[in-house]
Amino acid sequence: MVCGEEECRLEKGDWVCSELWLNYIPYAQYWYTVSATEIVVQCQTILHSNMSLLQHSSANELPRMRRKNRLDILALNPLKVPPSEHDFLMDAVSIREGLDYEIELPAGGNVEEGHSSDEDEHYG
Repeated sequence: MVCGEEECRLEKGDWVCSELWLNYIPYAQYWYTVSATEIVVQCQTILHSNMSLLQHSSANELPRMRRKNRLDILALNPLKVPPSEHDFLMDAVSIREGLDYEIELPAGGNVEEGHSSDEDEHYG
């Protein structure tokens, strides 16, 4: 199955969600349109689960661009990622890349009742 831009193997019990892809608007920093492309995302890869997206308004204008381009984009109901939230996402990605972050899932999924995991014993 495809998860974001990568192929991934999903097992019974994996936590995934289905979302719509956001298309970047060229030359309009932080602005996106929602596409019809549905993607499956593994929940453990989510960086920010409750990000607010701002709708276009008089207080939240698109940057200057050609009139035809602007009208085409406005017809797609553009959304803006607030700069502070964008910065948070970029910082989180940098940290993961710097740590050579890899997703590790426990074999078998659940810890049996009455037994603690290695992490519990270490940090308990």
